Amino acid sequence: MIKKFFDNFTAPEKGKVSDKTMTYNIIACVVGVLLCIASLTAVTWAWFADSISSPQNSLASGDYKLEVSIIQTDNSAVVDPDGENGYIFELDSDVQYTVTISASGSVSTGYCKVKLPGGAEAKDFYTTQIFTSAAGSNPSDVSLADAVDTTPESITFTITVVSTNPTEKVSFESWWGTLSTPDADRDFSNGGSYEYDVQTQELSGAQADPGASD
Repeated sequence: MIKKFFDNFTAPEKGKVSDKTMTYNIIACVVGVLLCIASLTAVTWAWFADSISSPQNSLASGDYKLEVSIIQTDNSAVVDPDGENGYIFELDSDVQYTVTISASGSVSTGYCKVKLPGGAEAKDFYTTQIFTSAAGSNPSDVSLADAVDTTPESITFTITVVSTNPTEKVSFESWWGTLSTPDADRDFSNGGSYEYDVQTQELSGAQADPGASD
């Protein structure tokens, strides 16, 4: 019976296709098209009907602010910052300045990136970690070995910019978190005294104890 059914789809060796055979062929094509449409419809419905739900998550950024003040060491003349974003100071060449950087905010610790003059390829310099008052209530956030109560919430150091130009610009940027470089290897520490040569872009001077407090 099965052979007889499929024989209907085969044309005789010497003859024309009968109307009956043509009808079977048409019916088979129509059934195949309907099956494809049904399968495609089912897959499409499953795709759009599926849903995934997840609990709502909230993201919060750290709040870490630095206040920078600079005065001339010899006469206590205050240098006002220049620039809307960040602290940018114009310093006289070959004059020693006292820099004080204080931290505040909701996170425990951060540091300051100092940009010294030297053109487009001038490298960045970094201070030791500067903690906030939040470190006292969240000691687990502090990854350094220093005890929280002996870590300063501000650092003070002196710097002299040596240049052939009469003035040079120095900028300070705040960064929250912990820098991978150990405090002992940072460029600026609390109580240090430094001299920066613009031409060679070398920073030299006495490095104080990073954990020292005022």
